[in-house]
Amino acid sequence: MPDDSVPRELTDALHRRLLDGDSTASAETAELLLPFVVRSLQSRHPSLDDPHLAETAADDAVLNYLRRPEQYNPSLLPLDRYLIMSARGDLLNLLRKERSAGPPQEVEVVELDHPDREYGADVVDDSQGVEDQVLILASPIWPLLEELLPNSADREMALLLLENVRDTAEYARVLGVDGLTKEEQEAAVKRHKDRIRKVLRRHARRSELEAT
Repeated sequence: MPDDSVPRELTDALHRRLLDGDSTASAETAELLLPFVVRSLQSRHPSLDDPHLAETAADDAVLNYLRRPEQYNPSLLPLDRYLIMSARGDLLNLLRKERSAGPPQEVEVVELDHPDREYGADVVDDSQGVEDQVLILASPIWPLLEELLPNSADREMALLLLENVRDTAEYARVLGVDGLTKEEQEAAVKRHKDRIRKVLRRHARRSELEAT
């Protein structure tokens, strides 16, 4: 995640103004959040062949939100994170389209829990992180998570995974195990991560089969 963030009270206020039909809210939202989303995508994907893809994906995510702000659920996560995740899905779809339109290519993939490990992979295949597969194959993501993960803590864990959060303490707080020792927290978090990834992976593979 980027080091900076947009204050929640500010994005919540902008969202309410959009829903109320405020004529200036769209421009203010785009001015505030579009650069933030672009920076986040560029920091996550620094080796894009076409750096403008990050801008295109961010534009699409923000514009889609501005057209239909009622689709965003503020109780699920902050607006800046919602837009970052939507833009990541758009970016991965753009990469997928580029791949299908040209000769087979490889992209650099960094493993979620092992950022020091990099390897070549197709834009969508089994070696790619399950989080990116779900972002590509599942649209919209929010009803999907409610369907696949009835437990609210599981959904919040999944959102942290999709946001590429690595801090064990954040997951421990969600699980309510932050009072345990560091080793116990790590063990509990790993168990829950593994279980949630299995659920997401099963869905991603099922969706891919249904699309063929």
